[in-house]
Amino acid sequence: NANQAMDVSFVPNLGRILVLYPYEPLPAIAFHAPLIAKFPQGCHVEQDVILGCHQGALWLRPRPDTCLAFARIRDFIIACGSNVDTNKSLARELDMPPNRLADMLQTELKCNAPMTRCTHAPVTGVQIVRYSAGQYLNRYHQALLQRLGVCEPPGGGRPGCPLYMLDFVYPEG
Repeated sequence: NANQAMDVSFVPNLGRILVLYPYEPLPAIAFHAPLIAKFPQGCHVEQDVILGCHQGALWLRPRPDTCLAFARIRDFIIACGSNVDTNKSLARELDMPPNRLADMLQTELKCNAPMTRCTHAPVTGVQIVRYSAGQYLNRYHQALLQRLGVCEPPGGGRPGCPLYMLDFVYPEG
């Protein structure tokens, strides 16, 4: 039951967590929605909306959705002090150079394909969205470009344009 797994704030050994939410919903018949959990105070939580649909974002094929998921997970694991062997044949295909990944994400940023996905969350009404435009594809895209020394958002600083094309929407109030 999603409601019973939503609150993990009492788990003391959660210190750093990466939570990735693919924006594409499964078919309605699947009765499946992502779980937005409540984590312990002091836990460093990194949440981001990524390309893809459910586990499809982790398939081993070199496309923007899988390369983004691979890069995000790889960077997190390395930041936590683990080694990642990217010399294996499957990893080599997904392990894009930063400039190539940035180009892939820039191409995705040009796709006007808005979508909304409902979630299970402690607060009713939280949604995962893909806007028709954004200054960056997602949080990771922004961080990647900053590491590459790109200062201006590729989607432009247009007034009214959301910061992230892929993002969370929380109800007001």
